[in-house]
Amino acid sequence: MVNDFLLAARVEWHFDEGHFTPRGNSVLYAEVVKPASVLLDADPKFLSASAGFQAAITRLAENKPDVAITDAASSVQEFFRSLDVQGNSISNQLDNAQKAGVITAYDRHLLKPIVDWTNSDRSERGNAHHHREGDASKSDAWLAVHVAAALMVRLSNEEPRNILRARDKRQAEAAAAEKAEEVARHAQAQAAQVQSDAWRTSTYDDETPF
Repeated sequence: MVNDFLLAARVEWHFDEGHFTPRGNSVLYAEVVKPASVLLDADPKFLSASAGFQAAITRLAENKPDVAITDAASSVQEFFRSLDVQGNSISNQLDNAQKAGVITAYDRHLLKPIVDWTNSDRSERGNAHHHREGDASKSDAWLAVHVAAALMVRLSNEEPRNILRARDKRQAEAAAAEKAEEVARHAQAQAAQVQSDAWRTSTYDDETPF
């Protein structure tokens, strides 16, 4: 219903997984942004990373691509911290992640160019460092958001589709548990009603036998 109104009003956003997200490329959203959002929302330890990631998307809506780039990179930094990997920069955290055994040497070699780009992008186009008005465009920011999302999903060692399947399973289990509780409450109420009716309709002999 919400998305129908947004579409009818020609609003380039839709509501999904509890968040408003630009429509953009539906394939990239389904395969990259959505799994990352679900992953971050599923575990309280990712709270800071989730807040940063959603902030990046919000800043895009506010036409603040430079801030969005900074927030996207910060979400990756917070994701590393949630894995108990510290460091002065994302690149430094990647090195420390290998030392801590969070990722393999091959993973580090594979991810290093992407992490270095994310780090440099924040420095050059983000609003926290060497920043000039107009340096960053929405396209730049969207790229930063997608790269950050892909990095966090990769670092989680989870497949995007498995993340969504796990979410669906949790929702199904929660719905089943809620239904079971509802059935149990209904059964208890019926049992109590039967007992009450039996009490009201029962007769007692007041005579005391000798």
